[in-house]
Amino acid sequence: MKKKVLFLCLLSMLTLSGCKLTIAIDKTNTEPTTESGDNKGQEGEKEGEKPGEDPQNPGEGDEEPHGELAPDGKPYLTVSEALKIASEVGEAGTPQKRYVVGVVKKLINSAYGEMYITDGTNEIYVYGVYSSDGTLKYPDLEEQPHVGDTVYLYGIIKTFKDSPEMGASWLIKFVKSESGPVDLKEYTQVSVLEARNKEAGNKLIIEGVVAKLTYADKMVPNGAFIVDATGSIYVYGIDFASQIKVGNKVKVAGTKTYYIYDKEIDYAEKFGYKGACQLDEGVLLENDKGEHDFDETSIEESTIKDIVETPVSENITTKIYKVNAYVNEVPGQGFTNYYFNDLDNKTGSYAYSLNNGKDYAWLKEFNGKICTVYISPFNCKSTDSGAFFRFVPIKVEYEGFTFEPTKAPEFVLKYYINDQFQDLYSADPALELMTSVSNQDLGFDGVAISYASSDESLISFAEEEGKTIMHVNSDLNGEVTVTCTATYLGTVATSQKVIKISSAVVENALTAKEAIDAKVGDEVVVRGVAGPSTINQKGFYLIDDTGAIAIRTTEEAMGKISLGDEVVFKGIRTNVKAEEGKNVGQIAIDQAELVTNLFGNHQYSDKSFITDKSIEEIQALTANPLVHQTAQIYRTKCYLRREVTNFATKYYIGNADFSKEIYNYAGNRYQFAMFDEFLSDDTVKKELECEFALVNWNAKTYYVACLMSATYQGKKIVNTYNYK
Repeated sequence: MKKKVLFLCLLSMLTLSGCKLTIAIDKTNTEPTTESGDNKGQEGEKEGEKPGEDPQNPGEGDEEPHGELAPDGKPYLTVSEALKIASEVGEAGTPQKRYVVGVVKKLINSAYGEMYITDGTNEIYVYGVYSSDGTLKYPDLEEQPHVGDTVYLYGIIKTFKDSPEMGASWLIKFVKSESGPVDLKEYTQVSVLEARNKEAGNKLIIEGVVAKLTYADKMVPNGAFIVDATGSIYVYGIDFASQIKVGNKVKVAGTKTYYIYDKEIDYAEKFGYKGACQLDEGVLLENDKGEHDFDETSIEESTIKDIVETPVSENITTKIYKVNAYVNEVPGQGFTNYYFNDLDNKTGSYAYSLNNGKDYAWLKEFNGKICTVYISPFNCKSTDSGAFFRFVPIKVEYEGFTFEPTKAPEFVLKYYINDQFQDLYSADPALELMTSVSNQDLGFDGVAISYASSDESLISFAEEEGKTIMHVNSDLNGEVTVTCTATYLGTVATSQKVIKISSAVVENALTAKEAIDAKVGDEVVVRGVAGPSTINQKGFYLIDDTGAIAIRTTEEAMGKISLGDEVVFKGIRTNVKAEEGKNVGQIAIDQAELVTNLFGNHQYSDKSFITDKSIEEIQALTANPLVHQTAQIYRTKCYLRREVTNFATKYYIGNADFSKEIYNYAGNRYQFAMFDEFLSDDTVKKELECEFALVNWNAKTYYVACLMSATYQGKKIVNTYNYK
């Protein structure tokens, strides 16, 4: 909000007849939530502050008497009058509290009664609302004002950080709106299913049962899932959510939208994600305050695997499904994640939370169990490497799940076997295939798998050293059907995978060094061996005899390659987040697409590695962000230590006493956990030979490290974090 400009407009309004001003409200959500108001510090404001000793003399700026009289015998100020006073008194505020009347336009925090009030022309922010004697907070009021109601407030008027506002104010009284909070003539009543299919911008009314509340920061209700016989949809609105409970049958008005977090819009567009299907600006019209079960007529039975593998372009967000799933609690540092995995206990995603998982504490009793879960893909997390659904669990039941053994063959094909194959091969993968699958959690052991090819000149299966190996004749072009058969206790299931074979010839592919030297912004094709993983970025280092360059790609592409494969990628030569005069950025091939995987299980080359510098010399290089340091790999003697706090786990490589050290860039404690057995501390010193690169993915004025491998007493561990 450009507040200084608003003040200029306000002063003009007061001197020019007919000039109207509407103060814009910052409506920015966070994935999706609402303003927390935490930037409204209210310096000097005290809860329960008593009125001034002379309430009959509330200060300068009074207008001629008009309208209803306040307890001090003078008329309540309008919002426009309050704004004028705020511009005059600045951050010092009025000497005493003032009486102001307005209509609630928006409630932005139901825990404190933060709101915007309006006089029909202008709006002002109210930091919080208390009872008429200042002793009770907004949630504890016997009756609370909501959108559309007229409130009579008593509080300090001031300017805070260039924004006019009222401090924490006492609610002298309020009058419920007779006409309702919205003009119903502008809205059309529809079923939930019809609402889901409407275009953005439509003003709609729906009826249904509240199935689940969601929460903004500090556990403030900010929306709800509404269900009728036709479907489910999410309705966002703090004022609406503050008045309802699970089980209430409600009528609610809102504006159809497809919400995407502002910072993710470009990424979402890249992957075809159109946004979370919801109604925004929800306004409660009716509430029976009953305790109803939501209608399950429209709830589809599905699997976690089918949901997470649904293209993000499809309109399934905020739709409720019924699945069988593992509920897994994963504590972190200062937060707890809850994962919902399919029956393989691998395929899944996590619950969306704005409260570090506190809103899902009720799931603790289900930890590690296979449950019946009513679940919704709430929104998509969109990054440069992909978009994936995150969940909101609506209801969870544990009924002592048992797996039917006759379903084992079909289950094994779907969850284990079919994912072994790619759609296209242009080289022989020499792929080892599963021939037997067991799952002790589900109670089956030894499901036998066999394979057959429709054209053995293209794809053949050979027994080699007791293993079944699939070979592809990459000298030919064609299409082949692979039939997979699973057998268990007399039950047989089959599946088929159509695979294309192409003798692709990759021409004009660059070496790593040529890609490094390419013009920034050019599309390049580069060929080399897939080396160690990047960290905090979806990708890896492509390495050949000439050099190494970071490849930033998608999760899907990473799923098609392995460490040691010879690969060809196409992407944009980029200096990521370079800022002139500040840093030269991260050298990378960005938005990279897999052209072909030539396989081969190669050892990546170390011919270009820098081996003649000490950790002290390399650490000195990290301080100069204006010199490119991100396209070379160092190998040197060093030590590894871990620092654990309440909020993060950090890994450092350094000299023996860590007087010189480099932080390893990471996003969570798991990314370098593979190296934990090589840690040094005050009692144990383990001298390692480490391979690492310097990185700057996020516009810092210094470089940090990406640890690629560590060797101790002949044992080498390679960073494979992004590989499956």
